[in-house]
Amino acid sequence: MQNLTRRAFAAASFALMCAALPVSAQETVRIRGTIERVEGPIFVVKNRDGAEVKLTVTDNPLFVAIAAPA
Repeated sequence: MQNLTRRAFAAASFALMCAALPVSAQETVRIRGTIERVEGPIFVVKNRDGAEVKLTVTDNPLFVAIAAPA
């Protein structure tokens, strides 16, 4: 009986770990640059190095901007 309980616990733990892996794959990325153009949900940003980065935003994005005083 104890062996069956251990196997059930191990199987449940493995299932939870497999379900949690895709969630942990999301990460926060900070980009500093200028928005060149907007194509629907895709922002094309030119970063400080001059490279273009395509950024796909979610339905409710959070934008933070810092501007020099005029």
